[in-house]
Amino acid sequence: MALVISSSIVDLEPFLVLSLGLQLPIHGFWHSYLGVLLLSLLLTLVVYGVELGASRVKRGSMMLRIDSFLVKYPSRVVFYTSVIGGFSHVFFDMFTHKSFPHVLYPLFGFSNPFWLGFEVAGFVEALVVFLSVYSCWLVVKTFLK
Repeated sequence: MALVISSSIVDLEPFLVLSLGLQLPIHGFWHSYLGVLLLSLLLTLVVYGVELGASRVKRGSMMLRIDSFLVKYPSRVVFYTSVIGGFSHVFFDMFTHKSFPHVLYPLFGFSNPFWLGFEVAGFVEALVVFLSVYSCWLVVKTFLK
């Protein structure tokens, strides 16, 4: 879940900018590697808080003899998984979006040194679609066994 959430939560930023009509870059600070690190840390803290609350509920349900199940992952696994999801999102986006001002913030400030043109953007988008379909196929294949 951390991978899915972290790779998609950064796209809430363009959604909010467009839907609220804000005069900000569509791909702002959350579409940077530094922004992804901060989001991953926040996501890890939220998961830790939820698991802490769930473990208290589990202890209470055990005293009441109610069967409960909780999968607990170490916080570092949630953090690293979140970073991988967010970094992969930013990595593919930096080749497909010309307006990407904070990708290496604060090193490059307000430019995207990775934009190589629309031809490369089309190839990267096709690669992302292929990888997404292939990943879904692997998940379905695993569940059908």
